[in-house]
Amino acid sequence: PHPVSVCWADCAMRVGWVLLGGCAGADVHVHAQLGDDGADGSADAPLRTLHAAQAAARRAGQPVTVHVRGSHALGETLALTEEDSGTRWSGDGEAAVHGGVQVPVSLFKPWKGSILQANLTGLGIQLGELSGTPGLGQCQNRKSDLYLNSAKMTLARYPNVGSDGLWQFLLAEEGTSAGTGLTFPSNLSARAGNWSQEKDLWLHGYWKFDWADG
Repeated sequence: PHPVSVCWADCAMRVGWVLLGGCAGADVHVHAQLGDDGADGSADAPLRTLHAAQAAARRAGQPVTVHVRGSHALGETLALTEEDSGTRWSGDGEAAVHGGVQVPVSLFKPWKGSILQANLTGLGIQLGELSGTPGLGQCQNRKSDLYLNSAKMTLARYPNVGSDGLWQFLLAEEGTSAGTGLTFPSNLSARAGNWSQEKDLWLHGYWKFDWADG
């Protein structure tokens, strides 16, 4: 088993060099896994969070290089302002910043066959939503994403990807050109019955035009 991270879409990034001007003088060290925000921020006693490192750099009163190591999960925005001008952020070795929450392997329990499930309630994860608007092609996607070993996983869905690797779709058998009165194949009824207890069922489709989703 491997640890996984639940992360909002497009929130992961690798830490490289971020230059905000000025010449580096003092050094502040931060390590997500081995640090302590009560430490002095030296190489031997790194801080733990980027916010603590930012505060230490601001107090230094001179240009600072912040040496970042480890995988940092941001629970709140790290805002860089004019007050941080002259601070240089360096990703040393394996360093990453993301807005995700790591899900311990121990949370995953057998469900059906080879499928595992995990109760995320205690982790404070908000799963987001899909929402439509009156405009064409304006389906809003604010759902959470699951990453396993840096690879984005796919939501459970029906129809699934076909044996040829292409997306499959349900085609309406009847309906108006305005996208109302849509009916789907009768063999869908038995499967849809399995969703009757689902509290958060999402439908995404091209209901009226074949060139705009909703």
